[in-house]
Amino acid sequence: TNIIHPMAASCSFVNIKLYGFWKSSATWRVRIALAAKAIDFEYESINLSLGENASTQHSARNPMKQVPVLECIEQESGRIIRISQSMAIIEFLE
Repeated sequence: TNIIHPMAASCSFVNIKLYGFWKSSATWRVRIALAAKAIDFEYESINLSLGENASTQHSARNPMKQVPVLECIEQESGRIIRISQSMAIIEFLE
């Protein structure tokens, strides 16, 4: 399922990926929103207990080193979009 962003009806997103940790209530909040909207997504675990959130890779995704992070590609331009903070992600999905 593609996401059509309400601010730009011609703008759709593909390759949706959620980075999170299973113990994170914020990650679960986003997973529930994605499921409620029947949006297909890939999930990649960032193990906070092992400090994976401090890795160079994850720091590049989110300089605050937090989860969740939603990543998708703007279909028309190929631009990578990354959004952190569960409420911002849910607002984006609306």
